[in-house]
Amino acid sequence: MANSRQALRRGQLGLFGVIMPGLAQVAPAFNLFFTTGVMVALAGASAPLIFLISMVGMGATASSLAQFAGVYPSAGSFITYITKAIGTKVATAIGVITILGYIIAFGGIYIFVGQYIVQNVLGDPHIWGITQIVTILYGALVVAPVVVGLKFGVRVTVALYVFEVVLLLALSLTILARGGANGLSATPFHWPGGSKDVLLAFSLAVLAFGGFEAAAPLLFEAALKSAKDRGMTKLFTAYRRDWDAVLQFFADNGFAKARDMINYWADPLDLPTIANRSNLPISRLRREDVPALAEMGKGVIRLPADKLEQYFFSNPYYPVEAMLVMRGRDRDEPVAVAIGLEVATWADVKKVDPLAPCFRMGAFGTEGLNTKRVNGLFSLVAKPEHTIAAGLGLLSEATQEMTEGTVEALAAQCPSDAPQLLNFYHRYFKEQGRFPVLERTL
Repeated sequence: MANSRQALRRGQLGLFGVIMPGLAQVAPAFNLFFTTGVMVALAGASAPLIFLISMVGMGATASSLAQFAGVYPSAGSFITYITKAIGTKVATAIGVITILGYIIAFGGIYIFVGQYIVQNVLGDPHIWGITQIVTILYGALVVAPVVVGLKFGVRVTVALYVFEVVLLLALSLTILARGGANGLSATPFHWPGGSKDVLLAFSLAVLAFGGFEAAAPLLFEAALKSAKDRGMTKLFTAYRRDWDAVLQFFADNGFAKARDMINYWADPLDLPTIANRSNLPISRLRREDVPALAEMGKGVIRLPADKLEQYFFSNPYYPVEAMLVMRGRDRDEPVAVAIGLEVATWADVKKVDPLAPCFRMGAFGTEGLNTKRVNGLFSLVAKPEHTIAAGLGLLSEATQEMTEGTVEALAAQCPSDAPQLLNFYHRYFKEQGRFPVLERTL
């Protein structure tokens, strides 16, 4: 479908284009000139108070939708949320009722506008079927921008909405400047009484706010466009593996699982003791070691090689002295590099959620990402043939250098697509949990 000429092209909407359909669907001018007139007939001068009270309820509704969207991101909007919270049958029934409601409501609006044009613009000519013809033409005019394309439709929406806002501002400023017969008054903010008509006015006021949720299904499209505009070629996301609805959403939108990030912990007392540890060729990371580090970290380290030196030697969260290098005995070439971090204020590995999609600071493969700071973090990259022996030597050295007495358990994190490193961690650490990382090529 991606290669079909009939397929929808991605990257057609930015953030502004996402916001505008919601603003346009609220249609404040329509509500002011038509809905408000009916409300005034029902609630009198207290119509502004009805609007304000309804706004509080709609604000709570918007907040609830935002919370649900964080848990179940889906273009299905409230139908998805009802499905998850109550069940499929109820959601289906509500979906059908909603569709019928939209058909009836918009059909009524089209007929109303057609009658308005015939009577007030065309002078009510006595021509058979004129109202039906005008209504159909109006419907075609409304649908045309959508058929032409998203960008054109958004431009038309913006132009009409600007006209609408200017009209409302002119009207509002005129009312504030002139006031009523007795000037400005607080009467509109008095409760109108207990009439049933007031309840009907509330239902109309709530409907007047409808439309803000129209932007929700378009946000994902806007995020993709923003990424492409910034020159990105690949996106990734990470979530808990038990968040089925979220993972399914990304799978349905072109993301595929690339790897798991596996979290580990180890008791320092359970580690094997190395004899003659002082004779191991271990030293600190030097700038000339960075190319070798980049080579050993291929497939694990996510930063380009030309950015690694600045990342490790100018890191604001830990010193480069925390980086240990195991060198070959016959020459000075690095065969493994490790990092060991002890910071008393960082989290205890045994008290963090091991299933949470949190990259651990200092672990190779988390460079440049938002990370969680975990005390006692150890991480390793090495030449495959030196992974076990050199890794154990660096692990022993790192634990010996954690001298502040705040590390009761070591922490580690490793991607599942680095088999030689997994073999090392499975040997000396215990798996806590894991979370999936999904990727999509733009």
